[in-house]
Amino acid sequence: EGRPELVSVLELGISRKEALAYACSLEHFSEHPLAQALLRAGEAEGAAQESVDDLATLTGLGVSGVIRGRRVLLGNDTLLKEQGCDLGPAQTAAQREYDQGRTVVYLALDGTVAACFAIADGLREESAEAVAQLRADGRRTVLLTGDNSRAARAIAQQAGVDDVVSDVLPEGKLSVIRELQQSARVMMIGDGVNDAPALQQADIGVAMGGGADVATEAADVVFLRDDLRLAHTLLRLSRATIRNIKQNLAWAFCYNIIGIPIAAGVLYLFGGPLLHPAVGALAMSLSSFCVVSNALRLKRFK
Repeated sequence: EGRPELVSVLELGISRKEALAYACSLEHFSEHPLAQALLRAGEAEGAAQESVDDLATLTGLGVSGVIRGRRVLLGNDTLLKEQGCDLGPAQTAAQREYDQGRTVVYLALDGTVAACFAIADGLREESAEAVAQLRADGRRTVLLTGDNSRAARAIAQQAGVDDVVSDVLPEGKLSVIRELQQSARVMMIGDGVNDAPALQQADIGVAMGGGADVATEAADVVFLRDDLRLAHTLLRLSRATIRNIKQNLAWAFCYNIIGIPIAAGVLYLFGGPLLHPAVGALAMSLSSFCVVSNALRLKRFK
């Protein structure tokens, strides 16, 4: 749906409200969808935001900062493991959330996990249909995400996606696209800042209209509606356009192969008439009329 919501908080030493206060303080200026989910929940529950020192954004991992003298980490399990935090009982609880297709964000204070936020973003009703259309058309579909592998597989199963590549950073997405391009042409659909490099690398980059500005700038095509079924429409329309262009080229080529020798007087050499200039001009106009009329048939595309 593109609007993640906080569904549960695992409290490990601090209260839910205090955990949200830490999270909202760190994410106050972030536009990331997961950050927005935490901010909405914090605002609804009256979590007070505090000043943050040494705020740092760790791309694809999370954020860190110092609040009231305590080192605070907010992000995925990779971030916490890199910082030497022991996930402990939080990891078991997180696995249950991942199996339901939810994203888990960890909060750590001074190297100890203090809370886990389970965030869910519901699958759009038309997503499974969109994937089915692409597969029926002979396309291989891949879910490319920075999320945990178990959560990604759960979502992919719901949507009917063929393959999953998870736990990838923005540069990892770029590498995956390059790898796929070694054996096929690739259309990448994305909407976030982290998708921009991969969108630019893909043979066809498609951005969702409601996505980040940098994604729409990097893409070749922008969907004006957040509807993945437009991907199948795009491919069908592209084929129809190319077919129309080939028809027009064939018509113009054949028309001129016949018309130019007649205009040059080839019939006169065999006792026939010369082509009057007015007739030649009319014939040329008729050719243009036929080409344009054929192109306008695309307006009837459904």
